[in-house]
Amino acid sequence: MKYSSSNFIIKRVELFQKEVIFTNTESISIIENMENTENFAEIYQEIANAAGTETAVAIYRLFRGQQIMFPQKLYKKDYIYNYIRQSYNGKNVRELSQKFGYSDRRIRQIVSGMSDGDKKKRQ
Repeated sequence: MKYSSSNFIIKRVELFQKEVIFTNTESISIIENMENTENFAEIYQEIANAAGTETAVAIYRLFRGQQIMFPQKLYKKDYIYNYIRQSYNGKNVRELSQKFGYSDRRIRQIVSGMSDGDKKKRQ
């Protein structure tokens, strides 16, 4: 079975949560008090509100003390460019720019990287 990186992270979090429940007394007390997140640090409160308390505790356990920067774009550049090139029909520049947070000009630049044959097929 092929695993993507997101599947790996989810599995790691699931496994880690099980370890937390059964191996660490501090973790057990955290899990017992998970209903009350008002004492969590602000970032963990935000995560708990958005994704659930168990997820916030798992992220705390996996990444505490580390500085993490998340890319502004969810998808990889290659995926976005391929998607734009495949979806471009000559009339949907605005739609594609809004979908991925690029300017209309940038969408046209990406599309201009297509061969002339590809452009004619899509128009």
